[in-house]
Parts: sequence; C-alpha cells; structure tokens
Amino acid sequence: MSIRSIKYMRAKESDIISNPELVYENILKVTWLTRTLNWNRPIVGMTDCTKIRPKLTYSDELSCVVGSTLKLSETLVETYDNIHKIVNIIKQKNAIATQVRVVILKIPMEKIPPLIIVILPTNRESNAMEIYNLLMNVLIMSRDTDINLVSLGSDGALTEFNAQRLIMNCEKAKNFFEFHDNYYNVHYKMPIYWNLPIITVQDVKHAKKTARNQLHSGARLLIFGNNVILYRHLLVTLAQVKNHAIYIRDVVNVDKQDDGAAYRLFYSDVLEQIYQSELE
Repeated sequence: MSIRSIKYMRAKESDIISNPELVYENILKVTWLTRTLNWNRPIVGMTDCTKIRPKLTYSDELSCVVGSTLKLSETLVETYDNIHKIVNIIKQKNAIATQVRVVILKIPMEKIPPLIIVILPTNRESNAMEIYNLLMNVLIMSRDTDINLVSLGSDGALTEFNAQRLIMNCEKAKNFFEFHDNYYNVHYKMPIYWNLPIITVQDVKHAKKTARNQLHSGARLLIFGNNVILYRHLLVTLAQVKNHAIYIRDVVNVDKQDDGAAYRLFYSDVLEQIYQSELE
C-alpha cells in the first residue's frame, strides 16, 4: 500500500478526536488503522506533558468551552448565552489549563504519523501515580481493542520515570521476563501484561538536553563521581580553543531545546578534546 493511500485513508477517517479524554472511541481509531493496513505487529505508545498558553475558547466541534481542567460534561454549552457564565465558573475555580498531557499510539514505521488518543489539560504537575493510572488504562483498553501495545515512551521527566518504574514492578503483571549477565553485571526484568511484554523507553536526546542544561541553570558546582564540572569548562576549555569541538553559540545565549547542541556536547570529538587538553 502506497504512502498516498495511507494519507488518503487518514484524511478520510479524520483523526481529530471528538473527545479528548481517554475513551474507547479514540483507541478504536488506532484499531481501524491497523486493520486497514493489515498491521498485526507491535504498536508503540508515548506520553508527554507540554506547556500551553492559558486561554478559554468555545469549540464548535465539541460544543463546549475548552482550555480548562474541568470535564467536558461540566463545560457543555447549550445556548450561546451560557458561554460567559461557564467561563466565569472556570475562572472562579481557578481551572484554566496551563499544560496538556498527550498520549499517542503509533505504528513503528516511517511516514505513518502517530494517532492522538488522549489530551488531558492540567494546571499543575502530575504525580507519578496519576500518570501510572493513565498508562495502565491505556494498556487495558489496548488489550480490549486487540492492539499489540509493547512499549511506552516518555521524555525522562522525574514523574514519568517514576510512573514507568511502577509499571515495570507492578503486581498486576502476570509474569516477568528476566535476563541476567553476571559477567557484565546486567540485570533486566520486563513485565508481561496479558501475554504481551511491556518495555518502558526514555528519550536519550532529552536526557542529553537535561544534562547540558544543568550547566546553564546557574548552578555553581556540579559533581560527577569524583570530578566536578563548571560552566567555564564549556566556555574556556571547549569553545574558545583552537579546533574546538563545540561552538560559542552552544555556550553563550543558548537555546535549551537545541537537540544538535546537546548532541555535539556528548559527541566523541568533545571527549577527545578534553583528553588532549588534559595531556597538555
């Protein structure tokens, strides 16, 4: 099946979810896509929480006021005269969303875009248990709709990492697949939920960005094992020397979301430059 055919089916089906909450209707869109493409192989899932501009607006598609943390049933608009009334209620409850948590499912093939199955607005940081309950419901609903969900990814935030740990060690798992290599001291345990393995994945690029941004956070001293690292190490030792491995723009007035800068900082050329500077 061609990419053009896949895009046509996606446009015809319309992946605009009519309910941003976690409901079977959204999961079944993934089921429809997998069956149309005759895909009976693994599906991957990902979740992330991102900041949004606080704003309340009326949605013609959903017939409610969106942009709040209240349930859609609480913001339904029967007449246009009720819009201002509902907006005032949202403001009184301090329920204007500042972030959204999104969960997507994807066929792990190039040029097949992911499908959003849930968009949950929030105005505070989610805790690990809330994320864990959300992901467990995704696993249960995926099982009920014959979706072979085998992995759950996140960007490595602490709450998401703790939620993944809860999934990896949950008592609800029927069994565990274990791998041990005592020589290399590698010990791995993977839970089996409803005859399907679940692997939790963290974004390596995000981890690199986080580690790089620590040096630009204003921290006076960072300790790594028995060594320390300072901001001036990046500026003086790496960026301002001849045949430098990183650029000045990677150190001064940095873009903290620059994947390329994080990649360059952890590249082998930087390690070689540090090694050569120590020899000198």
